[in-house]
Amino acid sequence: MKITTEMYNDLTNETCINMIDRKGVLVDEVVIFGFIRIKIFSLHNFYVQAVYNNNNESLLEIKALISQDDWQPYLETLDLKEFFNLQ
Repeated sequence: MKITTEMYNDLTNETCINMIDRKGVLVDEVVIFGFIRIKIFSLHNFYVQAVYNNNNESLLEIKALISQDDWQPYLETLDLKEFFNLQ
């Protein structure tokens, strides 16, 4: 059975974590403000964002990235000019 982003977001946090532990590929990880750790995983045909408290490693939020609003914080930090050598 193929899982969709909507189906993933309806699962319990524990099930979501189990899925990224078994089948997810860590794409990026960043610590912001010194205490928030954000991990981006590729899972099947979509991406998942997991947000942790960096002090005690507790999960704060986990969700599939669906909309442009979900991706906006990541897109703001990209400079595609460098990627395409368009200085």
